[in-house]
Amino acid sequence: MDLRLGVCILIGDCCVFSVSNGAVVTLDPNWSEIYTGEKITLRCEIHRGDTEWEYEWRKSDSALSETESEIRITKAHSDHTGDYSCRGKMKQSQDHSTNWSNNVTLTVTVGKIQVVLTLDPNWSEIFYGEAFTLRCEIQDGGNTGWTYEWTLDTINLTTTTNEYRITRATPAHRGSYRCRGRTDSSVTTVWSNVIKLTVAGKMKHLLFIRLFITVTLTCSVSSSLSGWKYYWKKDNTDYYRQTTYSQLTASSGGTYQCRGGKGDPVHYSDYSNSVGKNKAHCLISNATTAHRGSYRCRGRTDSSDTTQWSNVIELTVAGKMKHLLFIRLFITL
Repeated sequence: MDLRLGVCILIGDCCVFSVSNGAVVTLDPNWSEIYTGEKITLRCEIHRGDTEWEYEWRKSDSALSETESEIRITKAHSDHTGDYSCRGKMKQSQDHSTNWSNNVTLTVTVGKIQVVLTLDPNWSEIFYGEAFTLRCEIQDGGNTGWTYEWTLDTINLTTTTNEYRITRATPAHRGSYRCRGRTDSSVTTVWSNVIKLTVAGKMKHLLFIRLFITVTLTCSVSSSLSGWKYYWKKDNTDYYRQTTYSQLTASSGGTYQCRGGKGDPVHYSDYSNSVGKNKAHCLISNATTAHRGSYRCRGRTDSSDTTQWSNVIELTVAGKMKHLLFIRLFITL
């Protein structure tokens, strides 16, 4: 016969025998603080396998109606907050019961969970072909397994993870993004902050000429972003493959172009317009007096940028050449 020490508690004329082996309340998942709408199971464990038990539950010293070993909460709310304890009664003898377990405190937090949306890289203007990632972060959201909802303007996106990745941006990715989290029990957070994304066309570069003794070429990006690298070509051949300097000094003839690049992997713009350091000729095949005067020159690009004026050359055209014939006459006598 399995005998165990116990205590006989007199209730009126009855003796209720309290068995010394105790009960323990456990939580699954093992979080004492959960959020509104989450799932949790409270389990009453009695470490004696050869006995069938009925169960009693208390919450904050008030009796509960549950008689099973588990209390399953499928959608938590503030009323579930409290101190839970349990004990078991032997089915064969209702006069035999365990001691009450220690209290386990369950707190159901009511309130809005903050959701933060971030952009990587943190540029509100993305260029055509670049990669970007939007991340949805649920702050103080516990260890809940969240799924995510995304919208682009009024369109629901299919992504359900906390990241929305684009490897090659196009104008179709322009718009206002936001996200929120959802639990398995369909509890949702508030919507995150909104990030408005602009996808610009291909990067445009302007090439300016400043003419001194040599020519200084400046490659300028029409964007407020920094961190550009520059690539130069001369006569359709790579001149400088990569440089952080936007200016190039040209002392010889040729046709120059530039383009910019940024990011890793590098995304390139189209090449700029062509600018040449060339010699120009003004050919006069049959000079007349009408060509007399002061001559100077300057250069102009397709975009109407001009150099300074050159030095002045004064040209004089004389009249027709006159020929004189001198005759020396020798007379021989």
